[in-house]
Amino acid sequence: MKLLTTITTRLRARSTQTGSSLIELLIAIMVVGVVVTGVAYALTQSVKNTAESRYRELATAMAQDSIDLFRREREAQGWRAFTSLFTTSQQTFCFNSFPTTIDAAVLTNRSGQCGPGNTFQASRTTFQREIEVYTDAPSETLTINVIMTWNVGSDDERSITITQILKERS
Repeated sequence: MKLLTTITTRLRARSTQTGSSLIELLIAIMVVGVVVTGVAYALTQSVKNTAESRYRELATAMAQDSIDLFRREREAQGWRAFTSLFTTSQQTFCFNSFPTTIDAAVLTNRSGQCGPGNTFQASRTTFQREIEVYTDAPSETLTINVIMTWNVGSDDERSITITQILKERS
Protein backbone atom coordinates (compact mmCIF):
# COMPACT_ATOMS: atom_id res chain seq x y z
CA MET A 1 0.00 0.00 0.00
CA LYS A 2 2.84 2.33 0.81
CA LEU A 3 4.28 1.71 -2.66
CA LEU A 4 1.00 2.70 -4.30
CA THR A 5 0.92 5.93 -2.28
CA THR A 6 4.49 6.79 -3.33
CA ILE A 7 3.74 6.21 -7.04
CA THR A 8 0.57 8.29 -6.84
CA THR A 9 2.43 11.16 -5.14
CA ARG A 10 5.14 11.14 -7.85
CA LEU A 11 2.60 11.10 -10.65
CA ARG A 12 0.78 14.11 -9.14
CA ALA A 13 4.11 15.97 -8.85
CA ARG A 14 4.86 15.34 -12.52
CA SER A 15 1.42 16.39 -13.65
CA THR A 16 2.02 19.86 -12.18
CA GLN A 17 4.99 20.38 -14.57
CA THR A 18 3.56 21.70 -17.83
CA GLY A 19 6.29 21.20 -20.47
CA SER A 20 9.94 21.96 -21.07
CA SER A 21 11.53 25.21 -20.24
CA LEU A 22 13.27 27.33 -22.88
CA ILE A 23 16.68 26.52 -21.36
CA GLU A 24 16.09 22.77 -21.67
CA LEU A 25 15.09 23.23 -25.29
CA LEU A 26 18.21 25.29 -26.08
CA ILE A 27 20.45 22.69 -24.42
CA ALA A 28 18.82 19.89 -26.46
CA ILE A 29 19.31 21.84 -29.70
CA MET A 30 22.93 22.51 -28.80
CA VAL A 31 23.61 18.82 -28.09
CA VAL A 32 22.01 17.80 -31.39
CA GLY A 33 24.05 20.47 -33.19
CA VAL A 34 27.33 19.20 -31.74
CA VAL A 35 26.50 15.61 -32.69
CA VAL A 36 25.49 16.55 -36.25
CA THR A 37 28.64 18.66 -36.68
CA GLY A 38 30.81 15.76 -35.53
CA VAL A 39 29.14 13.34 -37.92
CA ALA A 40 29.49 15.79 -40.84
CA TYR A 41 33.19 16.31 -40.08
CA ALA A 42 33.79 12.55 -39.91
CA LEU A 43 32.07 12.02 -43.27
CA THR A 44 34.09 14.83 -44.88
CA GLN A 45 37.37 13.36 -43.62
CA SER A 46 36.35 9.92 -44.84
CA VAL A 47 35.68 11.20 -48.37
CA LYS A 48 38.97 13.13 -48.38
CA ASN A 49 40.96 10.09 -47.20
CA THR A 50 39.30 7.88 -49.81
CA ALA A 51 40.27 10.29 -52.61
CA GLU A 52 43.83 10.60 -51.26
CA SER A 53 44.14 6.82 -51.13
CA ARG A 54 42.86 6.49 -54.70
CA TYR A 55 45.38 9.08 -56.01
CA ARG A 56 48.26 7.43 -54.14
CA GLU A 57 47.27 4.03 -55.54
CA LEU A 58 47.08 5.45 -59.07
CA ALA A 59 50.46 7.19 -58.71
CA THR A 60 52.05 3.99 -57.43
CA ALA A 61 50.65 2.01 -60.37
CA MET A 62 51.93 4.59 -62.88
CA ALA A 63 55.37 4.62 -61.25
CA GLN A 64 55.49 0.83 -61.32
CA ASP A 65 54.54 0.87 -65.02
CA SER A 66 57.54 3.13 -65.64
CA ILE A 67 59.87 0.76 -63.78
CA ASP A 68 58.44 -2.15 -65.78
CA LEU A 69 59.13 -0.27 -69.03
CA PHE A 70 62.80 0.13 -68.07
CA ARG A 71 63.02 -3.57 -67.18
CA ARG A 72 61.43 -4.63 -70.47
CA GLU A 73 63.78 -2.41 -72.45
CA ARG A 74 66.80 -3.84 -70.63
CA GLU A 75 65.69 -7.30 -71.72
CA ALA A 76 64.71 -6.32 -75.28
CA GLN A 77 67.80 -4.25 -76.10
CA GLY A 78 70.37 -6.08 -74.07
CA TRP A 79 72.38 -4.57 -71.23
CA ARG A 80 75.13 -2.84 -73.28
CA ALA A 81 72.76 -1.22 -75.79
CA PHE A 82 70.36 -0.19 -73.05
CA THR A 83 72.99 1.37 -70.76
CA SER A 84 74.59 3.20 -73.70
CA LEU A 85 71.42 5.34 -73.89
CA PHE A 86 72.39 7.00 -70.62
CA THR A 87 75.34 9.21 -71.45
CA THR A 88 76.06 10.78 -68.07
CA SER A 89 76.14 9.45 -64.52
CA GLN A 90 72.91 11.27 -63.64
CA GLN A 91 70.06 12.16 -65.96
CA THR A 92 66.51 13.34 -65.38
CA PHE A 93 63.61 12.74 -67.74
CA CYS A 94 60.05 14.03 -67.73
CA PHE A 95 57.52 11.45 -68.90
CA ASN A 96 54.23 13.33 -69.14
CA SER A 97 53.11 10.75 -71.70
CA PHE A 98 54.02 7.12 -71.58
CA PRO A 99 56.27 5.77 -74.36
CA THR A 100 56.03 2.20 -75.60
CA THR A 101 59.83 1.89 -75.92
CA ILE A 102 62.91 3.69 -74.69
CA ASP A 103 65.39 4.83 -77.30
CA ALA A 104 67.73 7.78 -77.79
CA ALA A 105 65.03 9.92 -79.45
CA VAL A 106 62.54 9.32 -76.64
CA LEU A 107 65.14 10.18 -74.00
CA THR A 108 66.35 13.29 -75.86
CA ASN A 109 62.81 14.65 -76.19
CA ARG A 110 62.08 14.06 -72.51
CA SER A 111 65.39 15.14 -71.03
CA GLY A 112 65.35 17.60 -68.11
CA GLN A 113 63.32 18.14 -65.01
CA CYS A 114 59.56 18.46 -65.18
CA GLY A 115 58.18 21.97 -65.17
CA PRO A 116 54.65 23.30 -64.72
CA GLY A 117 53.72 22.44 -68.31
CA ASN A 118 54.92 18.84 -68.09
CA THR A 119 51.83 17.34 -66.51
CA PHE A 120 49.08 14.93 -67.49
CA GLN A 121 45.53 14.28 -66.31
CA ALA A 122 44.41 11.02 -64.76
CA SER A 123 41.37 10.35 -62.58
CA ARG A 124 40.42 14.06 -62.46
CA THR A 125 43.74 15.22 -61.03
CA THR A 126 47.03 16.46 -62.48
CA PHE A 127 50.12 14.25 -62.23
CA GLN A 128 53.79 14.70 -63.03
CA ARG A 129 56.18 11.79 -63.69
CA GLU A 130 59.88 12.51 -63.31
CA ILE A 131 62.45 9.75 -63.77
CA GLU A 132 66.00 10.03 -62.48
CA VAL A 133 68.57 7.58 -63.81
CA TYR A 134 71.92 7.16 -62.05
CA THR A 135 74.63 5.18 -63.82
CA ASP A 136 77.28 3.54 -61.70
CA ALA A 137 79.99 2.32 -64.08
CA PRO A 138 82.20 0.46 -61.56
CA SER A 139 79.35 -1.71 -60.27
CA GLU A 140 77.56 -1.70 -63.66
CA THR A 141 74.18 -0.76 -62.25
CA LEU A 142 71.44 1.68 -63.16
CA THR A 143 69.42 3.16 -60.33
CA ILE A 144 66.03 4.40 -61.46
CA ASN A 145 63.92 6.70 -59.28
CA VAL A 146 60.38 7.37 -60.46
CA ILE A 147 58.87 10.39 -58.71
CA MET A 148 55.14 10.83 -59.10
CA THR A 149 53.75 14.18 -57.96
CA TRP A 150 50.13 15.36 -57.77
CA ASN A 151 48.10 18.08 -56.09
CA VAL A 152 45.37 17.59 -53.55
CA GLY A 153 43.29 20.72 -53.43
CA SER A 154 44.86 23.92 -54.66
CA ASP A 155 48.21 24.02 -52.84
CA ASP A 156 48.70 20.65 -51.14
CA GLU A 157 51.30 18.70 -53.16
CA ARG A 158 51.85 14.98 -52.63
CA SER A 159 54.47 12.66 -54.09
CA ILE A 160 55.76 9.11 -54.02
CA THR A 161 59.12 7.74 -55.15
CA ILE A 162 59.79 4.21 -56.31
CA THR A 163 63.39 3.09 -56.76
CA GLN A 164 64.67 0.16 -58.80
CA ILE A 165 68.29 -0.93 -59.27
CA LEU A 166 68.94 -2.69 -62.56
CA LYS A 167 71.96 -4.89 -63.23
CA GLU A 168 73.14 -6.91 -66.15
CA ARG A 169 71.56 -10.33 -66.12
CA SER A 170 74.04 -13.16 -65.84
